[in-house]
Amino acid sequence: MILAGSSRAIAAVLAPDEIRLLAEVGMMAANLGQAGDAKAIFEGLRVFRPAESFVYIGLALARMGTGAHMEAARLLQEEGLRARPGDEEILAIMALALSLAGRHAEAGRIATSLLEQPGPASPARRMAEAMASKKSALPVGSMATRTAGAQQQTGQVSVEGRGASHGSRSSSGVAQQ
Repeated sequence: MILAGSSRAIAAVLAPDEIRLLAEVGMMAANLGQAGDAKAIFEGLRVFRPAESFVYIGLALARMGTGAHMEAARLLQEEGLRARPGDEEILAIMALALSLAGRHAEAGRIATSLLEQPGPASPARRMAEAMASKKSALPVGSMATRTAGAQQQTGQVSVEGRGASHGSRSSSGVAQQ
């Protein structure tokens, strides 16, 4: 019997390859507009990997696919960044959600803040560069697909957060309504 507080026992139920496969299926569902299926997959994965960025990104992409961009941004701010403070991928997708919601100034502040933190080149940073320079608002699936692909190639399921600070507004810069 698995007890609710036994995260090791829960995590041992699925092998890392099985987690990756489910995450890929969830991302495909989100990219294909099957938001309900994507949400169900990522809610399930949250039980197994509550501290991983891909869980919150997948949940956000499912919401963004239905046009709920602010809901996606709030989820990433309130849950994703709590689980993974300063995570570049979460911040980049949050900036995208805000941009798609028409909150371009907030998206730009988050993108600029992400770029001010030290770190190597990454899909999240390239996306932030595009948003900070207002060159484009990338389609929802493009960042998710590249991010998931990069994680699969390196064998990683998530990227370690950088602990970035985002001023006095909140840890992410998303203004509360």
